[in-house]
Amino acid sequence: MALFRLPPHYVFDYKPIYYDARKERRKAVRQQVRKELGKETDPDAYK
Repeated sequence: MALFRLPPHYVFDYKPIYYDARKERRKAVRQQVRKELGKETDPDAYK
């Protein structure tokens, strides 16, 4: 017989965000080169 009730424990669905500065820089440089070459298509765009 318990004298008091403990609340259930909470579970958090936390997904940390990883920022890769080198990857962002590569992406920006590639986009700039494509723009200079006249290939301004977005690789993430729907085809």
